[in-house]
Amino acid sequence: MSQISLKAARVNKGLTLTEVGEAVNLSAYTLSKYERGEAMPRWDVFVRLCRLYELPLDAIFLPEG
Repeated sequence: MSQISLKAARVNKGLTLTEVGEAVNLSAYTLSKYERGEAMPRWDVFVRLCRLYELPLDAIFLPEG
């Protein structure tokens, strides 16, 4: 299975950083840092993001900053 980035997963769902932040109770700034690889989400946050994007856990890769 090929993987996509957090940003691609969000964009594919047609969501903004603000919308995702509201859905998972995080700031758009924090989510942006995850997408750029400047910070890593906690496991529970990563699971919530995968559920929101309707993707299995192994479908998304996290960039390394």
